[in-house]
Amino acid sequence: MSYHASWIFRVLFTFLPINRISVLLTIPATPVTKKCSKYCGHGQCMSYMNDEKEFCLCNSGWFGDHCTTALNCSCSSDSLCLGVIHNRSICLCPLHKTGLRCLLPSTCQTARCADNKPICVPFDIGGQKSYTCQCEEKLEILKMHFLKLQIQYGGDINETILPTNSSDPTVEELQKHIEKQLNIPTHVQRIMFKGQNLHEKPEGKLRRYGITNASLIRVVGRKQPIRR
Repeated sequence: MSYHASWIFRVLFTFLPINRISVLLTIPATPVTKKCSKYCGHGQCMSYMNDEKEFCLCNSGWFGDHCTTALNCSCSSDSLCLGVIHNRSICLCPLHKTGLRCLLPSTCQTARCADNKPICVPFDIGGQKSYTCQCEEKLEILKMHFLKLQIQYGGDINETILPTNSSDPTVEELQKHIEKQLNIPTHVQRIMFKGQNLHEKPEGKLRRYGITNASLIRVVGRKQPIRR
């Protein structure tokens, strides 16, 4: 298990018993590091992706605001101890283990899933059902990446989400997406971003042009007439 990035979001209505937060996160393919100055005794100073606030990413065996408190965990040896709250260890179990301390074998070890749903996914031990069977296609969706963009066409600006199997999609993928969304054939599209003509290199990667979430892209091209 490797660390890649962290985000922080405010809970606006703390007086409510339940708060739902809906966000779209694009997890970077490689860990993101930023310069920061907070003291972290047994860890590394990090910054959030969406905020300049600093925090300490503690090394294994340490926790606390400055990573200065040693962990005394009771988790199983093959699990990950995330910290201690009220003298109780917080354990992250591997797929084949379950329980508060990851000491119990997962029900997936004995579960039998049908051929059309061959993947067993364990539930929390406190739930009414201890496992579920999922199709491989549904699990593939979880591996997808999503890039939120703003596309300016004429006098309109449309928000769109580009789904892709790669964390660094190509211009060609964007062209096909624009064709579906705006009905502009790829061969007549002119895609521009900060003075760069993306359409000239369909194989180019969007990140190399500096395109990230919420980037504004300008598109020029004649729409294909809708046939009735």
